[in-house]
Amino acid sequence: GIKINEFRLLHKRQDVLLIQFKDLLEALCTSLGSGKNTVDAFLDSYQDLRNQFGDNAYIVQEVAIILTGLKNNYTIEQMLNDFAERSQIEDIQSFADVFEVINRLGGNIVQVIDETRNIIIDKVNIQLEISTLISGKKNELNIMIVLPFVVVSQVGSFGESASMIGIISRIVALLMFAGAYALGQKMIRIKI
Repeated sequence: GIKINEFRLLHKRQDVLLIQFKDLLEALCTSLGSGKNTVDAFLDSYQDLRNQFGDNAYIVQEVAIILTGLKNNYTIEQMLNDFAERSQIEDIQSFADVFEVINRLGGNIVQVIDETRNIIIDKVNIQLEISTLISGKKNELNIMIVLPFVVVSQVGSFGESASMIGIISRIVALLMFAGAYALGQKMIRIKI
């Protein structure tokens, strides 16, 4: 139960952070497009994100960590890689890798940030469509996991003896349903 809840919370946090990361990229695009350097662009983006989401938002906290690292003489590449490792989000890691190459070799960083933002927008839209399509199946799966517990609890009330074989068979049946539920959860967690 606790592991499943932690897993679900981690994925929910990652989903929210990815959407907020898209907003960070948009703010960076605007700042860099107006001619600001990378550090100033992150400072501007931090203020924009604080105004948009508040101080407790995941992305605001992450950008604050990046800015603190920059004040302590870490490079932007190091801080972005650190952010990517903490978030465990593939798109953020890809962005950090591309940003490092472009920043060192020189390139159109605004274009890269804009293209990354567009890719994330497409990905989020696809995930929302998939989520809509499988929401009915999620409800069926949740109903399917509750019903066995109701049936097993009612079997004992129909006068079946509380023999050791009866108890063991109920436990085995419930474990099988719990395993089926876990498998069902994996099946409906589609990664793009």
